[in-house]
Amino acid sequence: MSNTTLPSIQAQWVREFLGGPIPSESETVCQPCVLLSAAHGRDGTWNIHPRTKCCSYHPDLFNFQVGNVLNETERGMAQARAVMEERVNALFMATPLLLKKPPVYRLLYDRATYMGCSLRLCCPYYVEDSAGGRCGIWDHRNATCATWFCKHTRGQVGFTFWREAMEPLLKSLERALAFWCLTQLRLPEENLKRTMEAADCGIPAKFASSLLEETGDPAAHFALWGPWVGREAEFYCECGRRVSALSPWDVLAIGGPEAALYLRLARKAYRALCSTRLPRTVCPGRFEVHPLADGRVQVVGYSCYDPIAVPAVIIELLSYFEGRTVNEALRAMRRMTGIDMEPKLIRKLLDFGILVEAKRPGLFARRIGTRGRNPKIAQTRRVRLKAEALLHLPGMVPPEPRPAWNEEDQRTKAIPRADPRRVRRCRR
Repeated sequence: MSNTTLPSIQAQWVREFLGGPIPSESETVCQPCVLLSAAHGRDGTWNIHPRTKCCSYHPDLFNFQVGNVLNETERGMAQARAVMEERVNALFMATPLLLKKPPVYRLLYDRATYMGCSLRLCCPYYVEDSAGGRCGIWDHRNATCATWFCKHTRGQVGFTFWREAMEPLLKSLERALAFWCLTQLRLPEENLKRTMEAADCGIPAKFASSLLEETGDPAAHFALWGPWVGREAEFYCECGRRVSALSPWDVLAIGGPEAALYLRLARKAYRALCSTRLPRTVCPGRFEVHPLADGRVQVVGYSCYDPIAVPAVIIELLSYFEGRTVNEALRAMRRMTGIDMEPKLIRKLLDFGILVEAKRPGLFARRIGTRGRNPKIAQTRRVRLKAEALLHLPGMVPPEPRPAWNEEDQRTKAIPRADPRRVRRCRR
């Protein structure tokens, strides 16, 4: 099972829209799960459940996605397909627009503390096998699942592309295609009204017995399906066939202006993902630092799921970038410490939020730390720090709320700060 590609139908759209190859996220490994290798809380009491991994999410599947699963003949999808057929035939949460998650599950999911910590929240389409478990509808998963990666090769740049650009685009297209299917199969107006109302309803204030027991209400089901009652699976399968026959540009036309705007943002994020250009000025970002036993430190930047290990000396060198251009910082670093930091390493630090582009260069004094060598960095010969010094760490750091900035707690002061006696604020 591939861990880095989109479902086949979405991959066809994206390749055409972006005009280039779909980026690979090789750091995300599902079998065996990379989060299971060292996932534990700081107090040693919290763990990712090995029988759920990250699949503690019940996706809402639109009509054509349900149809694509039901039309699938691959033997590896037999178990998930049987679960879906059971849900459709049970008349529970199946509407002409989508197959929804139960409201009780949604209530529990919205109030869960951590991802992957409870079997109760495991996806119903998750298949347990000898290889450690897998997604049963991998080639037909929705936008939320298809764009989620626990670790990104380009760090925050990859996160921005997938979660902030591609996910909204694919969600917009999926919803537009589901409504397009309703127009193509000519659902009667009275059933359309009930379908639209059911699509926008939230968690009910009180749960009827049918919702608690997850059993269908025949009267409500008939009001939704009308002439398609008893042929729900046939309806979904026909939606899947019609969407599969569309070209990517037909899909974009159906998506309308909203999808066109999201595509512009996705193309911008794609250009950033393909670029390795360094900005002129950078400065330290916000992150957390935790010591490791081998002289390195664990740095948690943009995501608790993707910590990296770096030599401790790199964190001490970040202050050289305050108030200087990148080239000036590298020259000062080489002159004062004998350390030569290669551009690829700076790009990695930017990708993971350890460094960020300085929007207001000149805010700090230009002569920070020029009165001698840094006493914390004792160097007797020229040293070159390469990008390979940054390593992805297996596992994750529990996603607990970040503490408020506290000047007395030195452990949360991840950003080296300049001596206030030698800093002047430049005029605007």
